[in-house]
Amino acid sequence: MIFLEINDWQLNARRADGTLLFSEPAAASSALGPLVFGEAAINQSRTFPQKYNHKYFYSLAADPIPGDLGPAKNHADLIYHHLRSLELPKDEDIALCVGGHLTNQQLGLLLGITKEVGLRVCGFLDNALGQSLHLPASASYYVLDLELHRLVLSHISVDGDLRTVSQATTFDGMGASQIIDGWMNVIADEFVQKTRFDPLHAGDSEQQVFDQVLRWMSKGEMSDQRINIAYTDANRDIEVSAKLLREKLRQRLGALDLGHVDQLMISPKIAALPGLQVELQQRLDQIHAIEADHLAANYLKLAEQLEADSIRRIISAHVGTPAPVAVDAASTPQKAPASHLLNEHVAFPLDDALFHEHIDAAASATRSLQITVNGTAALQQPLFVGDQVDLNGTTYTAIRVK
Repeated sequence: MIFLEINDWQLNARRADGTLLFSEPAAASSALGPLVFGEAAINQSRTFPQKYNHKYFYSLAADPIPGDLGPAKNHADLIYHHLRSLELPKDEDIALCVGGHLTNQQLGLLLGITKEVGLRVCGFLDNALGQSLHLPASASYYVLDLELHRLVLSHISVDGDLRTVSQATTFDGMGASQIIDGWMNVIADEFVQKTRFDPLHAGDSEQQVFDQVLRWMSKGEMSDQRINIAYTDANRDIEVSAKLLREKLRQRLGALDLGHVDQLMISPKIAALPGLQVELQQRLDQIHAIEADHLAANYLKLAEQLEADSIRRIISAHVGTPAPVAVDAASTPQKAPASHLLNEHVAFPLDDALFHEHIDAAASATRSLQITVNGTAALQQPLFVGDQVDLNGTTYTAIRVK
Protein backbone atom coordinates (compact mmCIF):
# COMPACT_ATOMS: atom_id res chain seq x y z
CA MET A 1 0.00 0.00 0.00
CA ILE A 2 1.07 3.57 -0.74
CA PHE A 3 0.18 6.60 1.37
CA LEU A 4 -0.13 9.83 -0.63
CA GLU A 5 -0.20 12.90 1.59
CA ILE A 6 -2.29 15.70 0.06
CA ASN A 7 -0.34 18.74 1.24
CA ASP A 8 0.65 21.41 -1.28
CA TRP A 9 3.84 22.39 0.59
CA GLN A 10 5.15 18.84 0.41
CA LEU A 11 3.19 16.33 -1.66
CA ASN A 12 4.64 13.13 -0.18
CA ALA A 13 4.21 9.46 -1.05
CA ARG A 14 5.36 6.62 1.19
CA ARG A 15 5.15 2.87 1.04
CA ALA A 16 3.91 0.92 4.04
CA ASP A 17 7.53 0.04 4.93
CA GLY A 18 8.36 3.76 5.26
CA THR A 19 10.18 4.19 1.94
CA LEU A 20 9.70 7.77 0.69
CA LEU A 21 8.86 7.64 -3.02
CA PHE A 22 8.88 11.40 -3.60
CA SER A 23 8.32 14.76 -1.92
CA GLU A 24 7.58 17.86 -3.97
CA PRO A 25 5.56 21.09 -3.80
CA ALA A 26 2.24 21.33 -5.63
CA ALA A 27 3.29 23.87 -8.23
CA ALA A 28 2.77 23.99 -11.99
CA SER A 29 4.45 25.95 -14.78
CA SER A 30 4.26 26.11 -18.58
CA ALA A 31 6.98 28.76 -18.91
CA LEU A 32 9.26 26.55 -21.02
CA GLY A 33 6.48 25.01 -23.11
CA PRO A 34 5.30 21.69 -21.67
CA LEU A 35 3.43 21.65 -18.37
CA VAL A 36 5.81 20.71 -15.53
CA PHE A 37 5.35 20.34 -11.78
CA GLY A 38 7.21 20.42 -8.47
CA GLU A 39 10.79 21.71 -8.40
CA ALA A 40 10.84 22.24 -12.17
CA ALA A 41 7.84 24.57 -11.81
CA ILE A 42 9.02 26.66 -8.86
CA ASN A 43 12.35 27.20 -10.64
CA GLN A 44 10.39 29.37 -13.12
CA SER A 45 7.80 30.77 -10.70
CA ARG A 46 9.16 34.30 -10.25
CA THR A 47 10.58 34.73 -13.73
CA PHE A 48 7.31 33.78 -15.47
CA PRO A 49 4.52 34.36 -12.92
CA GLN A 50 1.77 34.44 -15.60
CA LYS A 51 2.54 30.83 -16.49
CA TYR A 52 2.71 29.55 -12.92
CA ASN A 53 0.12 28.31 -10.42
CA HIS A 54 0.42 26.90 -6.91
CA LYS A 55 -3.13 27.13 -5.58
CA TYR A 56 -4.87 24.13 -7.13
CA PHE A 57 -4.57 21.79 -4.15
CA TYR A 58 -5.34 24.75 -1.88
CA SER A 59 -8.72 25.31 -3.54
CA LEU A 60 -9.46 21.68 -4.47
CA ALA A 61 -12.16 22.94 -6.83
CA ALA A 62 -12.77 23.55 -10.53
CA ASP A 63 -11.95 27.26 -10.29
CA PRO A 64 -10.71 28.79 -13.58
CA ILE A 65 -6.98 29.49 -13.91
CA PRO A 66 -5.63 33.01 -14.48
CA GLY A 67 -2.81 33.05 -17.03
CA ASP A 68 -1.68 30.42 -19.50
CA LEU A 69 -1.12 26.89 -18.18
CA GLY A 70 -1.34 25.04 -21.48
CA PRO A 71 -3.82 22.12 -21.44
CA ALA A 72 -5.10 22.99 -17.93
CA LYS A 73 -8.04 25.40 -17.84
CA ASN A 74 -8.98 25.12 -14.15
CA HIS A 75 -7.58 23.93 -10.84
CA ALA A 76 -9.13 20.47 -11.20
CA ASP A 77 -7.26 20.07 -14.51
CA LEU A 78 -3.98 20.93 -12.78
CA ILE A 79 -4.62 18.34 -10.06
CA TYR A 80 -5.29 15.74 -12.77
CA HIS A 81 -2.12 16.54 -14.72
CA HIS A 82 0.01 16.72 -11.57
CA LEU A 83 -1.19 13.32 -10.33
CA ARG A 84 -0.52 11.86 -13.77
CA SER A 85 3.03 13.22 -13.70
CA LEU A 86 3.80 11.42 -10.44
CA GLU A 87 3.70 8.03 -12.18
CA LEU A 88 2.21 6.26 -9.18
CA PRO A 89 1.60 2.53 -9.68
CA LYS A 90 -1.85 1.69 -11.05
CA ASP A 91 -1.91 -1.83 -9.57
CA GLU A 92 -1.41 -0.92 -5.88
CA ASP A 93 -3.85 0.40 -3.30
CA ILE A 94 -3.33 4.08 -2.50
CA ALA A 95 -4.66 5.73 0.65
CA LEU A 96 -5.00 9.52 0.44
CA CYS A 97 -3.88 11.24 3.65
CA VAL A 98 -5.87 14.47 4.00
CA GLY A 99 -6.49 17.28 6.46
CA GLY A 100 -9.65 17.43 8.54
CA HIS A 101 -10.49 20.85 7.05
CA LEU A 102 -11.26 19.35 3.63
CA THR A 103 -14.97 18.89 2.97
CA ASN A 104 -16.57 15.70 1.71
CA GLN A 105 -17.40 17.56 -1.49
CA GLN A 106 -13.71 18.34 -2.03
CA LEU A 107 -12.79 14.73 -1.33
CA GLY A 108 -15.45 13.61 -3.80
CA LEU A 109 -13.86 15.80 -6.48
CA LEU A 110 -10.40 14.47 -5.61
CA LEU A 111 -11.65 10.88 -5.77
CA GLY A 112 -13.16 11.48 -9.19
CA ILE A 113 -9.88 12.93 -10.46
CA THR A 114 -7.86 9.98 -9.16
CA LYS A 115 -10.22 7.60 -10.97
CA GLU A 116 -9.63 9.52 -14.21
CA VAL A 117 -5.89 9.20 -13.65
CA GLY A 118 -6.34 5.46 -13.08
CA LEU A 119 -5.19 5.32 -9.46
CA ARG A 120 -6.61 2.62 -7.19
CA VAL A 121 -7.64 4.78 -4.23
CA CYS A 122 -8.90 2.72 -1.29
CA GLY A 123 -9.88 5.49 1.13
CA PHE A 124 -8.99 8.65 3.05
CA LEU A 125 -6.90 8.84 6.24
CA ASP A 126 -6.72 11.89 8.47
CA ASN A 127 -3.28 13.52 8.42
CA ALA A 128 -3.25 14.84 11.99
CA LEU A 129 -4.40 11.54 13.45
CA GLY A 130 -1.91 9.58 11.35
CA GLN A 131 0.99 11.80 12.35
CA SER A 132 0.32 11.66 16.09
CA LEU A 133 -1.13 8.19 16.66
CA HIS A 134 2.08 6.78 18.18
CA LEU A 135 2.52 9.59 20.72
CA PRO A 136 1.41 8.99 24.32
CA ALA A 137 -1.58 11.12 25.33
CA SER A 138 -3.97 10.78 28.25
CA ALA A 139 -5.95 13.92 27.38
CA SER A 140 -7.06 15.74 24.26
CA TYR A 141 -4.38 17.53 22.26
CA TYR A 142 -3.82 19.56 19.08
CA VAL A 143 -1.75 18.93 15.97
CA LEU A 144 -0.41 21.86 13.92
CA ASP A 145 0.54 21.27 10.29
CA LEU A 146 1.97 23.49 7.57
CA GLU A 147 0.62 23.84 4.05
CA LEU A 148 1.67 26.15 1.24
CA HIS A 149 -0.99 28.79 1.97
CA ARG A 150 -2.19 28.08 5.52
CA LEU A 151 -1.62 26.45 8.88
CA VAL A 152 -4.04 23.71 9.94
CA LEU A 153 -4.80 23.13 13.64
CA SER A 154 -6.55 19.83 14.39
CA HIS A 155 -8.11 18.93 17.72
CA ILE A 156 -7.78 15.27 18.70
CA SER A 157 -10.10 14.09 21.45
CA VAL A 158 -8.94 11.20 23.63
CA ASP A 159 -11.34 8.72 25.24
CA GLY A 160 -9.39 5.85 26.75
CA ASP A 161 -7.44 4.37 23.86
CA LEU A 162 -9.78 5.91 21.25
CA ARG A 163 -8.61 9.04 19.44
CA THR A 164 -10.90 11.09 17.19
CA VAL A 165 -10.41 14.20 15.10
CA SER A 166 -13.13 16.47 16.49
CA GLN A 167 -12.27 19.74 14.73
CA ALA A 168 -9.87 21.27 12.22
CA THR A 169 -9.24 25.03 12.02
CA THR A 170 -7.35 26.78 9.24
CA PHE A 171 -5.24 29.93 9.45
CA ASP A 172 -5.13 31.19 5.89
CA GLY A 173 -2.28 33.46 4.80
CA MET A 174 0.16 31.81 7.24
CA GLY A 175 1.51 29.08 5.00
CA ALA A 176 5.02 28.45 3.71
CA SER A 177 4.39 30.71 0.69
CA GLN A 178 3.53 33.74 2.84
CA ILE A 179 6.49 33.10 5.14
CA ILE A 180 8.82 32.94 2.14
CA ASP A 181 7.35 36.15 0.71
CA GLY A 182 7.89 37.87 4.07
CA TRP A 183 11.55 36.88 4.16
CA MET A 184 12.00 37.97 0.55
CA ASN A 185 10.62 41.39 1.48
CA VAL A 186 13.13 41.64 4.33
CA ILE A 187 15.94 40.78 1.92
CA ALA A 188 14.69 43.33 -0.62
CA ASP A 189 14.56 46.06 2.05
CA GLU A 190 18.14 45.29 3.06
CA PHE A 191 19.28 45.44 -0.56
CA VAL A 192 17.59 48.80 -1.08
CA GLN A 193 19.13 50.26 2.08
CA LYS A 194 22.62 48.95 1.42
CA THR A 195 22.90 48.99 -2.38
CA ARG A 196 19.88 51.03 -3.62
CA PHE A 197 18.94 47.99 -5.71
CA ASP A 198 15.53 46.31 -5.37
CA PRO A 199 15.82 42.66 -6.46
CA LEU A 200 12.03 42.23 -6.51
CA HIS A 201 11.53 44.69 -9.34
CA ALA A 202 12.74 42.24 -12.02
CA GLY A 203 11.68 38.63 -12.49
CA ASP A 204 15.20 37.28 -12.96
CA SER A 205 16.64 38.81 -9.78
CA GLU A 206 13.50 37.96 -7.82
CA GLN A 207 13.91 34.32 -8.87
CA GLN A 208 17.47 34.40 -7.53
CA VAL A 209 16.28 35.62 -4.13
CA PHE A 210 13.55 32.99 -4.08
CA ASP A 211 15.95 30.17 -4.97
CA GLN A 212 18.42 31.15 -2.24
CA VAL A 213 15.69 31.41 0.41
CA LEU A 214 14.52 27.90 -0.49
CA ARG A 215 18.06 26.56 -0.22
CA TRP A 216 18.73 27.85 3.28
CA MET A 217 15.20 26.89 4.38
CA SER A 218 16.02 23.27 3.60
CA LYS A 219 18.77 23.36 6.24
CA GLY A 220 16.19 23.94 8.98
CA GLU A 221 18.29 26.51 10.85
CA MET A 222 17.62 30.18 11.52
CA SER A 223 20.92 32.03 11.10
CA ASP A 224 22.43 35.04 9.36
CA GLN A 225 22.13 34.62 5.60
CA ARG A 226 24.31 35.92 2.79
CA ILE A 227 22.42 36.69 -0.41
CA ASN A 228 24.12 37.24 -3.78
CA ILE A 229 22.36 38.68 -6.84
CA ALA A 230 23.85 38.74 -10.34
CA TYR A 231 21.97 41.25 -12.51
CA THR A 232 22.90 43.48 -15.49
CA ASP A 233 26.59 42.51 -15.36
CA ALA A 234 26.87 43.38 -11.67
CA ASN A 235 27.08 41.23 -8.56
CA ARG A 236 25.48 42.49 -5.37
CA ASP A 237 26.10 40.74 -2.07
CA ILE A 238 24.60 41.46 1.36
CA GLU A 239 24.14 39.70 4.70
CA VAL A 240 20.72 39.54 6.32
CA SER A 241 20.62 39.01 10.08
CA ALA A 242 18.69 36.16 11.66
CA LYS A 243 17.10 38.73 13.98
CA LEU A 244 15.31 40.42 11.08
CA LEU A 245 14.15 37.09 9.71
CA ARG A 246 12.81 36.02 13.11
CA GLU A 247 10.95 39.32 13.50
CA LYS A 248 9.29 38.89 10.11
CA LEU A 249 8.27 35.31 10.97
CA ARG A 250 6.78 36.52 14.25
CA GLN A 251 4.88 39.20 12.34
CA ARG A 252 3.51 36.65 9.87
CA LEU A 253 2.21 34.51 12.75
CA GLY A 254 0.63 37.45 14.57
CA ALA A 255 -2.94 36.26 14.05
CA LEU A 256 -2.24 32.65 15.07
CA ASP A 257 -4.46 32.11 18.12
CA LEU A 258 -3.22 29.30 20.39
CA GLY A 259 -4.64 30.66 23.62
CA HIS A 260 -6.95 27.66 24.05
CA VAL A 261 -4.23 25.07 23.35
CA ASP A 262 -2.63 23.21 26.25
CA GLN A 263 -0.72 20.46 24.48
CA LEU A 264 0.52 20.91 20.90
CA MET A 265 2.07 18.36 18.57
CA ILE A 266 3.84 19.93 15.59
CA SER A 267 4.19 18.10 12.28
CA PRO A 268 7.58 17.34 10.68
CA LYS A 269 6.89 20.17 8.21
CA ILE A 270 6.50 22.66 11.07
CA ALA A 271 9.64 21.41 12.82
CA ALA A 272 11.69 21.65 9.60
CA LEU A 273 10.90 25.29 8.82
CA PRO A 274 13.64 27.54 10.28
CA GLY A 275 12.61 29.36 13.43
CA LEU A 276 9.00 28.17 13.48
CA GLN A 277 9.32 25.66 16.30
CA VAL A 278 11.26 28.17 18.42
CA GLU A 279 8.57 30.80 17.83
CA LEU A 280 5.84 28.38 18.93
CA GLN A 281 7.80 27.34 22.03
CA GLN A 282 7.79 30.96 23.15
CA ARG A 283 3.99 30.85 23.18
CA LEU A 284 3.33 27.39 24.65
CA ASP A 285 4.95 25.23 27.31
CA GLN A 286 3.91 21.80 26.06
CA ILE A 287 5.12 21.27 22.50
CA HIS A 288 6.21 17.96 21.00
CA ALA A 289 7.82 17.66 17.55
CA ILE A 290 6.55 14.69 15.53
CA GLU A 291 9.20 12.61 13.79
CA ALA A 292 8.53 11.39 10.25
CA ASP A 293 9.87 7.90 11.04
CA HIS A 294 6.53 6.81 12.51
CA LEU A 295 4.24 8.12 9.75
CA ALA A 296 4.02 4.99 7.59
CA ALA A 297 3.32 2.70 10.56
CA ASN A 298 0.64 5.07 11.86
CA TYR A 299 -1.07 5.36 8.48
CA LEU A 300 -0.92 1.59 8.09
CA LYS A 301 -2.75 1.19 11.40
CA LEU A 302 -5.45 3.63 10.27
CA ALA A 303 -5.73 1.80 6.94
CA GLU A 304 -6.75 -1.38 8.76
CA GLN A 305 -10.22 0.18 9.02
CA LEU A 306 -10.59 0.59 5.25
CA GLU A 307 -12.90 -1.79 3.40
CA ALA A 308 -12.43 -3.30 -0.02
CA ASP A 309 -15.96 -2.56 -1.23
CA SER A 310 -16.33 1.06 -0.05
CA ILE A 311 -14.40 4.33 0.19
CA ARG A 312 -14.21 5.51 3.79
CA ARG A 313 -12.79 8.55 5.56
CA ILE A 314 -10.98 7.45 8.74
CA ILE A 315 -10.99 10.09 11.48
CA SER A 316 -10.72 7.92 14.60
CA ALA A 317 -8.70 4.94 15.78
CA HIS A 318 -7.86 2.86 18.82
CA VAL A 319 -4.25 3.26 19.88
CA GLY A 320 -4.12 -0.15 21.50
CA THR A 321 -5.03 -3.42 19.86
CA PRO A 322 -8.38 -4.59 21.28
CA ALA A 323 -8.69 -8.22 22.22
CA PRO A 324 -10.83 -10.27 19.84
CA VAL A 325 -14.36 -10.91 21.05
CA ALA A 326 -16.00 -14.23 20.30
CA VAL A 327 -19.46 -13.80 18.81
CA ASP A 328 -22.09 -16.45 18.44
CA ALA A 329 -23.26 -15.94 14.87
CA ALA A 330 -26.55 -17.68 15.56
CA SER A 331 -27.39 -15.17 18.28
CA THR A 332 -26.41 -12.09 16.26
CA PRO A 333 -29.44 -10.32 14.79
CA GLN A 334 -29.21 -9.62 11.07
CA LYS A 335 -29.65 -5.98 10.09
CA ALA A 336 -32.45 -5.29 7.67
CA PRO A 337 -31.70 -3.08 4.65
CA ALA A 338 -33.48 0.26 4.69
CA SER A 339 -36.15 1.18 2.17
CA HIS A 340 -36.97 4.73 3.36
CA LEU A 341 -35.45 7.69 5.21
CA LEU A 342 -37.57 9.25 7.95
CA ASN A 343 -37.47 12.95 8.84
CA GLU A 344 -40.05 14.73 11.02
CA HIS A 345 -42.61 11.92 10.67
CA VAL A 346 -42.33 11.87 6.87
CA ALA A 347 -40.85 8.76 5.21
CA PHE A 348 -39.06 9.32 1.89
CA PRO A 349 -38.33 6.29 -0.34
CA LEU A 350 -34.69 5.82 -1.23
CA ASP A 351 -35.48 6.42 -4.90
CA ASP A 352 -36.93 9.87 -4.12
CA ALA A 353 -35.48 12.66 -6.29
CA LEU A 354 -33.96 14.17 -3.11
CA PHE A 355 -31.53 11.26 -2.87
CA HIS A 356 -30.94 10.32 -6.49
CA GLU A 357 -27.38 11.72 -6.66
CA HIS A 358 -26.39 10.28 -3.32
CA ILE A 359 -28.17 6.93 -2.85
CA ASP A 360 -28.39 3.84 -5.03
CA ALA A 361 -31.94 2.78 -4.15
CA ALA A 362 -31.64 -0.64 -5.79
CA ALA A 363 -28.59 -1.52 -3.68
CA SER A 364 -29.76 0.47 -0.63
CA ALA A 365 -26.29 2.06 -0.44
CA THR A 366 -24.60 5.44 -0.77
CA ARG A 367 -23.17 6.61 -4.07
CA SER A 368 -21.52 9.94 -3.06
CA LEU A 369 -19.32 11.39 -0.31
CA GLN A 370 -21.76 14.23 0.39
CA ILE A 371 -23.87 11.87 2.50
CA THR A 372 -22.78 10.42 5.85
CA VAL A 373 -24.00 7.29 7.59
CA ASN A 374 -23.57 7.24 11.36
CA GLY A 375 -21.04 10.06 10.99
CA THR A 376 -18.96 8.40 8.26
CA ALA A 377 -18.81 9.33 4.58
CA ALA A 378 -18.21 6.34 2.32
CA LEU A 379 -19.12 5.14 -1.14
CA GLN A 380 -21.23 1.97 -1.44
CA GLN A 381 -22.00 2.18 2.28
CA PRO A 382 -25.06 -0.05 2.94
CA LEU A 383 -28.06 1.57 4.62
CA PHE A 384 -29.61 -0.49 7.40
CA VAL A 385 -32.61 0.10 9.62
CA GLY A 386 -31.69 2.44 12.48
CA ASP A 387 -28.78 4.18 10.71
CA GLN A 388 -28.52 7.95 11.11
CA VAL A 389 -28.12 9.53 7.70
CA ASP A 390 -27.04 13.17 7.15
CA LEU A 391 -27.43 14.97 3.84
CA ASN A 392 -27.27 18.71 3.15
CA GLY A 393 -27.69 19.55 6.82
CA THR A 394 -30.74 17.32 7.34
CA THR A 395 -30.67 14.19 9.52
CA TYR A 396 -32.76 11.18 8.62
CA THR A 397 -33.38 7.84 10.32
CA ALA A 398 -33.18 4.82 8.05
CA ILE A 399 -36.32 2.64 8.28
CA ARG A 400 -37.94 -0.21 6.39
CA VAL A 401 -41.53 -0.04 5.14
CA LYS A 402 -43.19 -3.35 4.29
